Amino acid sequence: MTLEKYGKEETILRVNLIALIPARNEAEVIAKTISSVVDAGMPAENIVVINDGSTDQTAEIAKSLGVVVFNNKVNLGKAKSVTKVLRHIFSQPRYKDLTHVSFLDADTLVDSKYFSVVRKRLLADAKEVEEARKKGTNKKPISILCGRAKSLPHNGWTAFRAREYWISYAIYKPGQARIRTTTVAPGCASTYSVEALKYVMWTDDTVVEDMDATLQVALADGIIAYEKDAIVRTQDPSNLRDYVGQLGKRWYAGSWQSMGKHHLLWPASGITRYFGLLSYILLSLYLTIFRPQYLSLALGSLTVSAYIVSLLLIEMERFHSYLFPMHKWGPKYSRWRLGWYCRATHGEPFLYIGTVLFVSLRYPEYLPWMIGGIFFEAVVFASLAAVFERRLDILLYSPIYPFINILNLALFVWKLPNIFGRKKSGRRDWYSPERYAMKTKTD
Repeated sequence: MTLEKYGKEETILRVNLIALIPARNEAEVIAKTISSVVDAGMPAENIVVINDGSTDQTAEIAKSLGVVVFNNKVNLGKAKSVTKVLRHIFSQPRYKDLTHVSFLDADTLVDSKYFSVVRKRLLADAKEVEEARKKGTNKKPISILCGRAKSLPHNGWTAFRAREYWISYAIYKPGQARIRTTTVAPGCASTYSVEALKYVMWTDDTVVEDMDATLQVALADGIIAYEKDAIVRTQDPSNLRDYVGQLGKRWYAGSWQSMGKHHLLWPASGITRYFGLLSYILLSLYLTIFRPQYLSLALGSLTVSAYIVSLLLIEMERFHSYLFPMHKWGPKYSRWRLGWYCRATHGEPFLYIGTVLFVSLRYPEYLPWMIGGIFFEAVVFASLAAVFERRLDILLYSPIYPFINILNLALFVWKLPNIFGRKKSGRRDWYSPERYAMKTKTD
Protein backbone atom coordinates (compact mmCIF):
# COMPACT_ATOMS: atom_id res chain seq x y z
CA MET A 1 0.00 0.00 0.00
CA THR A 2 1.29 3.48 -0.88
CA LEU A 3 0.13 7.05 -0.86
CA GLU A 4 0.10 7.23 -4.68
CA LYS A 5 -3.69 7.11 -4.86
CA TYR A 6 -3.96 10.25 -2.79
CA GLY A 7 -1.77 12.14 -5.26
CA LYS A 8 -4.08 11.27 -8.17
CA GLU A 9 -7.34 12.22 -6.55
CA GLU A 10 -9.09 15.51 -7.10
CA THR A 11 -7.89 18.05 -4.57
CA ILE A 12 -10.38 20.07 -2.54
CA LEU A 13 -9.05 23.61 -2.13
CA ARG A 14 -9.57 24.01 1.59
CA VAL A 15 -7.58 23.45 4.76
CA ASN A 16 -9.50 22.45 7.89
CA LEU A 17 -7.20 21.97 10.88
CA ILE A 18 -7.40 20.71 14.41
CA ALA A 19 -4.56 20.70 16.95
CA LEU A 20 -3.75 17.43 18.73
CA ILE A 21 -1.77 17.57 22.00
CA PRO A 22 -0.84 14.24 23.65
CA ALA A 23 -0.02 14.74 27.33
CA ARG A 24 0.76 12.89 30.52
CA ASN A 25 1.35 14.68 33.83
CA GLU A 26 1.87 18.08 32.21
CA ALA A 27 -0.13 20.23 34.65
CA GLU A 28 2.81 22.60 35.03
CA VAL A 29 2.89 23.63 31.36
CA ILE A 30 -0.35 22.59 29.63
CA ALA A 31 -2.23 25.84 30.34
CA LYS A 32 0.40 28.04 28.68
CA THR A 33 0.62 25.65 25.74
CA ILE A 34 -3.14 25.75 25.14
CA SER A 35 -3.22 29.53 25.59
CA SER A 36 -0.52 29.95 22.95
CA VAL A 37 -2.45 27.73 20.53
CA VAL A 38 -5.63 29.77 21.07
CA ASP A 39 -3.69 33.02 20.68
CA ALA A 40 -2.38 31.70 17.36
CA GLY A 41 -5.95 31.57 16.03
CA MET A 42 -7.02 28.00 16.76
CA PRO A 43 -10.55 27.88 18.31
CA ALA A 44 -10.66 26.03 21.62
CA GLU A 45 -13.21 23.54 20.25
CA ASN A 46 -10.64 22.53 17.59
CA ILE A 47 -7.95 21.74 20.15
CA VAL A 48 -7.85 18.11 21.29
CA VAL A 49 -5.83 17.12 24.35
CA ILE A 50 -5.13 13.44 24.93
CA ASN A 51 -4.77 12.85 28.67
CA ASP A 52 -2.99 9.52 28.96
CA GLY A 53 -3.79 8.47 32.51
CA SER A 54 -2.26 11.54 34.17
CA THR A 55 -2.02 11.48 37.95
CA ASP A 56 -1.94 15.27 38.26
CA GLN A 57 -4.37 18.03 37.18
CA THR A 58 -3.57 17.93 33.44
CA ALA A 59 -7.13 16.96 32.40
CA GLU A 60 -8.86 19.41 34.75
CA ILE A 61 -6.71 22.34 33.60
CA ALA A 62 -7.29 21.51 29.93
CA LYS A 63 -11.06 21.21 30.42
CA SER A 64 -11.19 24.56 32.22
CA LEU A 65 -9.80 26.20 29.09
CA GLY A 66 -12.63 24.86 26.92
CA VAL A 67 -10.72 22.39 24.79
CA VAL A 68 -11.76 18.83 23.92
CA VAL A 69 -10.17 16.33 26.30
CA PHE A 70 -9.93 12.58 25.75
CA ASN A 71 -9.12 10.71 28.96
CA ASN A 72 -7.45 7.33 29.22
CA LYS A 73 -8.26 5.76 32.57
CA VAL A 74 -4.94 3.95 32.46
CA ASN A 75 -1.64 4.82 30.85
CA LEU A 76 -1.59 3.44 27.27
CA GLY A 77 1.45 5.26 25.89
CA LYS A 78 1.58 7.89 23.18
CA ALA A 79 1.27 5.59 20.16
CA LYS A 80 -1.81 3.71 21.37
CA SER A 81 -3.38 6.92 22.68
CA VAL A 82 -2.99 8.66 19.33
CA THR A 83 -4.38 5.64 17.47
CA LYS A 84 -7.41 5.47 19.76
CA VAL A 85 -8.23 9.18 19.48
CA LEU A 86 -7.70 9.39 15.73
CA ARG A 87 -10.09 6.48 15.16
CA HIS A 88 -12.70 8.28 17.21
CA ILE A 89 -12.14 11.58 15.42
CA PHE A 90 -12.38 10.06 11.96
CA SER A 91 -15.67 8.37 12.90
CA GLN A 92 -17.37 11.56 14.10
CA PRO A 93 -19.62 13.62 11.76
CA ARG A 94 -18.32 16.91 13.16
CA TYR A 95 -14.88 16.09 11.75
CA LYS A 96 -16.05 14.92 8.31
CA ASP A 97 -14.53 18.00 6.61
CA LEU A 98 -11.22 17.68 8.43
CA THR A 99 -8.20 17.80 6.10
CA HIS A 100 -5.20 18.07 8.43
CA VAL A 101 -4.13 17.47 12.03
CA SER A 102 -1.40 19.56 13.67
CA PHE A 103 0.56 17.62 16.29
CA LEU A 104 2.02 19.60 19.18
CA ASP A 105 3.79 18.68 22.40
CA ALA A 106 2.34 19.63 25.78
CA ASP A 107 5.33 21.89 26.51
CA THR A 108 5.16 23.78 23.20
CA LEU A 109 4.62 27.51 22.85
CA VAL A 110 3.18 28.23 19.41
CA ASP A 111 4.16 31.35 17.50
CA SER A 112 1.26 33.73 16.93
CA LYS A 113 1.48 33.19 13.14
CA TYR A 114 1.98 29.42 13.26
CA PHE A 115 -1.41 28.24 12.02
CA SER A 116 -1.81 31.03 9.47
CA VAL A 117 1.57 30.07 7.99
CA VAL A 118 0.65 26.38 7.95
CA ARG A 119 -2.71 27.05 6.30
CA LYS A 120 -1.16 29.33 3.71
CA ARG A 121 1.49 26.76 2.76
CA LEU A 122 -0.97 23.87 2.57
CA LEU A 123 -3.49 25.87 0.56
CA ALA A 124 -0.81 26.97 -1.91
CA ASP A 125 0.24 23.33 -2.27
CA ALA A 126 -3.37 22.25 -2.86
CA LYS A 127 -3.69 24.83 -5.63
CA GLU A 128 -0.51 23.57 -7.28
CA VAL A 129 -1.79 20.00 -7.11
CA GLU A 130 -5.09 21.06 -8.66
CA GLU A 131 -3.36 22.95 -11.46
CA ALA A 132 -1.18 19.92 -12.18
CA ARG A 133 -4.24 17.68 -12.26
CA LYS A 134 -5.94 19.95 -14.79
CA LYS A 135 -2.85 19.74 -16.99
CA GLY A 136 -2.91 15.96 -16.81
CA THR A 137 0.19 15.62 -14.65
CA ASN A 138 0.50 13.99 -11.26
CA LYS A 139 1.79 16.14 -8.41
CA LYS A 140 1.38 14.72 -4.97
CA PRO A 141 0.16 16.97 -2.17
CA ILE A 142 2.08 17.41 1.07
CA SER A 143 1.58 14.49 3.44
CA ILE A 144 3.50 16.01 6.37
CA LEU A 145 4.46 19.64 6.84
CA CYS A 146 7.30 20.11 9.33
CA GLY A 147 7.54 23.32 11.31
CA ARG A 148 10.59 24.86 12.92
CA ALA A 149 11.30 24.19 16.60
CA LYS A 150 13.33 26.49 18.81
CA SER A 151 14.54 25.85 22.34
CA LEU A 152 13.27 28.01 25.18
CA PRO A 153 16.18 29.65 27.06
CA HIS A 154 17.06 28.44 30.53
CA ASN A 155 20.74 27.45 30.99
CA GLY A 156 23.79 26.02 29.20
CA TRP A 157 22.08 22.75 28.25
CA THR A 158 19.18 24.55 26.58
CA ALA A 159 21.56 27.04 24.91
CA PHE A 160 23.40 24.08 23.36
CA ARG A 161 20.10 22.65 22.15
CA ALA A 162 19.22 26.05 20.67
CA ARG A 163 22.46 25.94 18.70
CA GLU A 164 21.71 22.40 17.53
CA TYR A 165 18.22 23.43 16.44
CA TRP A 166 19.65 26.32 14.43
CA ILE A 167 22.15 24.04 12.68
CA SER A 168 19.44 21.47 11.98
CA TYR A 169 16.88 23.88 10.59
CA ALA A 170 19.36 26.07 8.73
CA ILE A 171 21.25 23.21 7.09
CA TYR A 172 19.68 19.78 7.33
CA LYS A 173 15.90 20.25 7.13
CA PRO A 174 15.82 22.33 3.92
CA GLY A 175 18.22 19.92 2.24
CA GLN A 176 16.34 16.84 3.42
CA ALA A 177 13.06 18.26 2.16
CA ARG A 178 14.62 19.08 -1.19
CA ILE A 179 15.98 15.59 -1.83
CA ARG A 180 13.13 13.88 0.08
CA THR A 181 15.21 12.25 2.81
CA THR A 182 13.42 13.61 5.89
CA THR A 183 13.58 10.88 8.51
CA VAL A 184 11.74 12.56 11.38
CA ALA A 185 8.99 15.16 11.57
CA PRO A 186 9.17 16.95 14.95
CA GLY A 187 6.41 15.86 17.30
CA CYS A 188 6.16 19.42 18.58
CA ALA A 189 5.52 20.98 15.15
CA SER A 190 4.15 18.67 12.45
CA THR A 191 0.94 18.80 10.43
CA TYR A 192 -0.27 15.55 8.84
CA SER A 193 -2.84 15.22 6.10
CA VAL A 194 -5.82 13.04 7.06
CA GLU A 195 -4.94 10.66 4.21
CA ALA A 196 -1.44 10.19 5.59
CA LEU A 197 -2.78 9.61 9.11
CA LYS A 198 -5.14 6.94 7.84
CA TYR A 199 -2.14 5.19 6.33
CA VAL A 200 0.25 5.41 9.30
CA MET A 201 0.30 2.63 11.89
CA TRP A 202 1.11 4.15 15.28
CA THR A 203 2.95 1.36 17.08
CA ASP A 204 4.80 1.19 20.40
CA ASP A 205 7.69 -1.03 19.28
CA THR A 206 10.02 1.99 19.16
CA VAL A 207 10.52 4.79 21.67
CA VAL A 208 10.21 7.52 19.02
CA GLU A 209 6.73 7.24 17.52
CA ASP A 210 7.25 10.42 15.48
CA MET A 211 10.23 9.03 13.57
CA ASP A 212 8.48 5.71 12.96
CA ALA A 213 5.42 7.52 11.54
CA THR A 214 7.58 9.80 9.39
CA LEU A 215 9.50 6.88 7.90
CA GLN A 216 6.25 5.08 7.08
CA VAL A 217 5.05 8.09 5.09
CA ALA A 218 8.44 8.62 3.43
CA LEU A 219 8.74 4.96 2.41
CA ALA A 220 5.24 5.14 0.92
CA ASP A 221 6.55 7.94 -1.32
CA GLY A 222 4.64 10.65 0.56
CA ILE A 223 5.77 14.26 0.39
CA ILE A 224 7.34 15.62 3.59
CA ALA A 225 7.85 19.37 3.36
CA TYR A 226 9.51 21.94 5.59
CA GLU A 227 8.21 25.41 6.45
CA LYS A 228 10.77 27.65 8.17
CA ASP A 229 8.18 30.27 9.19
CA ALA A 230 6.00 27.80 11.14
CA ILE A 231 7.75 28.36 14.47
CA VAL A 232 7.22 26.82 17.88
CA ARG A 233 9.29 26.99 21.06
CA THR A 234 9.74 23.94 23.20
CA GLN A 235 11.43 22.86 26.43
CA ASP A 236 14.61 20.82 26.30
CA PRO A 237 16.55 18.91 28.96
CA SER A 238 18.09 21.35 31.42
CA ASN A 239 20.35 19.01 33.42
CA LEU A 240 22.66 16.06 32.82
CA ARG A 241 20.21 13.39 33.98
CA ASP A 242 17.43 14.60 31.71
CA TYR A 243 19.82 15.15 28.81
CA VAL A 244 21.15 11.59 28.94
CA GLY A 245 17.61 10.26 29.35
CA GLN A 246 16.15 12.27 26.48
CA LEU A 247 19.00 11.89 23.98
CA GLY A 248 20.32 8.49 24.92
CA LYS A 249 17.27 6.55 26.04
CA ARG A 250 14.82 8.14 23.63
CA TRP A 251 16.15 10.05 20.61
CA TYR A 252 19.27 8.03 19.82
CA ALA A 253 17.88 4.66 20.92
CA GLY A 254 14.68 5.32 18.99
CA SER A 255 16.59 6.44 15.92
CA TRP A 256 18.49 3.16 15.78
CA GLN A 257 15.28 1.23 16.52
CA SER A 258 13.29 2.91 13.74
CA MET A 259 15.95 2.51 11.09
CA GLY A 260 16.49 -1.09 12.09
CA LYS A 261 12.73 -1.69 11.98
CA HIS A 262 12.44 -0.36 8.44
CA HIS A 263 15.71 -1.97 7.22
CA LEU A 264 17.27 1.34 6.25
CA LEU A 265 20.79 0.70 7.52
CA TRP A 266 21.38 -2.29 5.30
CA PRO A 267 19.54 -4.03 2.45
CA ALA A 268 17.34 -6.97 3.40
CA SER A 269 19.70 -9.40 1.69
CA GLY A 270 22.71 -9.62 -0.62
CA ILE A 271 26.35 -8.66 -0.49
CA THR A 272 25.47 -4.97 -0.87
CA ARG A 273 24.70 -4.87 2.87
CA TYR A 274 28.48 -4.65 3.39
CA PHE A 275 29.01 -1.87 0.86
CA GLY A 276 28.41 0.91 3.41
CA LEU A 277 30.98 -0.47 5.86
CA LEU A 278 33.53 -0.98 3.09
CA SER A 279 33.05 2.55 1.80
CA TYR A 280 33.69 4.01 5.27
CA ILE A 281 36.89 2.01 5.65
CA LEU A 282 38.15 3.10 2.24
CA LEU A 283 37.27 6.72 2.93
CA SER A 284 39.11 6.61 6.26
CA LEU A 285 42.23 5.31 4.49
CA TYR A 286 41.87 7.94 1.80
CA LEU A 287 41.66 10.76 4.34
CA THR A 288 45.05 9.83 5.82
CA ILE A 289 46.72 10.89 2.54
CA PHE A 290 46.23 14.55 3.51
CA ARG A 291 48.53 16.47 5.82
CA PRO A 292 47.75 15.18 9.34
CA GLN A 293 47.66 18.64 10.93
CA TYR A 294 44.96 19.87 8.58
CA LEU A 295 43.08 16.61 8.90
CA SER A 296 43.30 16.90 12.68
CA LEU A 297 41.97 20.43 12.61
CA ALA A 298 39.01 19.34 10.50
CA LEU A 299 38.37 16.30 12.67
CA GLY A 300 38.22 18.56 15.70
CA SER A 301 34.71 19.45 14.64
CA LEU A 302 32.10 16.73 14.57
CA THR A 303 29.51 19.31 13.51
CA VAL A 304 31.60 20.59 10.59
CA SER A 305 32.35 17.08 9.36
CA ALA A 306 28.68 16.12 9.58
CA TYR A 307 27.77 19.36 7.81
CA ILE A 308 30.18 18.60 4.95
CA VAL A 309 28.89 15.04 4.62
CA SER A 310 25.28 16.24 4.51
CA LEU A 311 26.02 18.89 1.90
CA LEU A 312 27.82 16.33 -0.25
CA LEU A 313 24.89 13.95 0.06
CA ILE A 314 22.42 16.66 -0.94
CA GLU A 315 24.46 17.78 -3.95
CA MET A 316 25.25 14.19 -5.01
CA GLU A 317 21.56 13.34 -4.87
CA ARG A 318 20.69 16.35 -7.01
CA PHE A 319 23.33 15.38 -9.59
CA HIS A 320 22.26 11.75 -9.47
CA SER A 321 18.60 12.61 -10.00
CA TYR A 322 19.49 14.57 -13.13
CA LEU A 323 21.34 11.60 -14.60
CA PHE A 324 18.98 8.89 -13.40
CA PRO A 325 15.36 10.08 -12.97
CA MET A 326 14.49 7.23 -10.64
CA HIS A 327 11.77 9.32 -8.98
CA LYS A 328 9.53 7.52 -11.44
CA TRP A 329 10.13 4.35 -9.46
CA GLY A 330 7.90 5.60 -6.66
CA PRO A 331 8.19 3.75 -3.32
CA LYS A 332 11.02 1.61 -4.65
CA TYR A 333 13.17 4.70 -5.12
CA SER A 334 12.02 6.10 -1.76
CA ARG A 335 13.51 3.12 0.06
CA TRP A 336 16.75 3.33 -1.93
CA ARG A 337 17.07 7.07 -1.31
CA LEU A 338 16.27 6.93 2.42
CA GLY A 339 18.47 3.91 3.01
CA TRP A 340 21.38 5.51 1.21
CA TYR A 341 21.03 8.70 3.23
CA CYS A 342 20.64 6.92 6.60
CA ARG A 343 23.63 4.66 6.03
CA ALA A 344 25.81 7.62 5.09
CA THR A 345 24.77 10.00 7.89
CA HIS A 346 24.68 7.37 10.63
CA GLY A 347 27.95 5.82 9.51
CA GLU A 348 29.73 9.17 9.55
CA PRO A 349 30.23 9.30 13.37
CA PHE A 350 31.92 5.89 13.26
CA LEU A 351 34.15 7.09 10.43
CA TYR A 352 34.89 10.14 12.56
CA ILE A 353 35.80 8.05 15.62
CA GLY A 354 38.04 5.73 13.62
CA THR A 355 39.92 8.53 11.92
CA VAL A 356 40.34 10.50 15.16
CA LEU A 357 41.80 7.42 16.86
CA PHE A 358 44.14 6.81 13.94
CA VAL A 359 45.45 10.38 13.94
CA SER A 360 45.77 10.39 17.74
CA LEU A 361 47.81 7.19 17.77
CA ARG A 362 49.82 7.74 14.61
CA TYR A 363 50.39 11.49 14.89
CA PRO A 364 50.04 12.44 18.60
CA GLU A 365 51.97 15.66 17.94
CA TYR A 366 48.92 16.97 16.10
CA LEU A 367 46.48 16.52 18.98
CA PRO A 368 46.61 20.29 19.74
CA TRP A 369 45.35 20.93 16.21
CA MET A 370 42.43 18.63 16.87
CA ILE A 371 41.61 20.26 20.20
CA GLY A 372 41.87 23.65 18.55
CA GLY A 373 39.41 22.52 15.88
CA ILE A 374 36.94 21.41 18.54
CA PHE A 375 36.84 24.79 20.25
CA PHE A 376 37.00 26.70 16.96
CA GLU A 377 33.88 24.89 15.77
CA ALA A 378 32.11 25.59 19.06
CA VAL A 379 32.71 29.33 18.85
CA VAL A 380 31.98 29.70 15.13
CA PHE A 381 28.66 27.87 15.12
CA ALA A 382 27.63 29.38 18.45
CA SER A 383 28.35 32.85 17.06
CA LEU A 384 26.28 32.23 13.94
CA ALA A 385 23.40 30.76 15.94
CA ALA A 386 23.54 33.63 18.44
CA VAL A 387 23.30 36.21 15.66
CA PHE A 388 20.51 34.55 13.71
CA GLU A 389 18.54 33.54 16.81
CA ARG A 390 19.27 36.84 18.60
CA ARG A 391 20.31 35.01 21.75
CA LEU A 392 23.53 36.00 23.47
CA ASP A 393 23.36 33.01 25.84
CA ILE A 394 24.14 30.66 22.94
CA LEU A 395 27.53 32.31 22.55
CA LEU A 396 28.23 32.74 26.26
CA TYR A 397 27.90 29.01 26.95
CA SER A 398 30.00 27.95 23.91
CA PRO A 399 33.04 26.77 25.96
CA ILE A 400 31.02 23.81 27.29
CA TYR A 401 29.72 22.70 23.88
CA PRO A 402 32.75 20.51 22.94
CA PHE A 403 32.19 18.42 26.05
CA ILE A 404 28.48 18.03 25.26
CA ASN A 405 29.41 17.01 21.69
CA ILE A 406 31.64 14.28 23.09
CA LEU A 407 28.76 13.15 25.32
CA ASN A 408 26.48 13.09 22.26
CA LEU A 409 28.91 10.91 20.36
CA ALA A 410 29.22 8.50 23.30
CA LEU A 411 25.43 8.24 23.66
CA PHE A 412 25.03 7.72 19.91
CA VAL A 413 27.45 4.78 19.86
CA TRP A 414 26.18 3.40 23.18
CA LYS A 415 22.66 3.03 21.80
CA LEU A 416 23.70 1.20 18.61
CA PRO A 417 22.54 -2.22 19.96
CA ASN A 418 18.96 -0.91 19.91
CA ILE A 419 18.89 -1.80 16.22
CA PHE A 420 18.46 -5.41 17.32
CA GLY A 421 16.23 -4.90 20.36
CA ARG A 422 13.31 -2.72 19.27
CA LYS A 423 10.54 -5.22 20.09
CA LYS A 424 11.66 -5.30 23.71
CA SER A 425 11.87 -1.53 23.99
CA GLY A 426 8.31 -0.41 23.30
CA ARG A 427 7.08 1.75 26.17
CA ARG A 428 3.88 2.76 27.81
CA ASP A 429 5.54 5.37 29.98
CA TRP A 430 6.37 8.87 28.85
CA TYR A 431 9.77 10.47 29.21
CA SER A 432 9.55 14.19 29.94
CA PRO A 433 12.48 16.28 31.19
CA GLU A 434 12.16 18.44 34.27
CA ARG A 435 9.98 21.42 33.39
CA TYR A 436 11.00 25.02 33.93
CA ALA A 437 9.09 28.31 33.79
CA MET A 438 7.78 29.28 30.36
CA LYS A 439 7.13 32.77 29.11
CA THR A 440 3.92 33.15 27.13
CA LYS A 441 5.38 35.71 24.77
CA THR A 442 6.41 34.01 21.52
CA ASP A 443 7.58 36.90 19.36
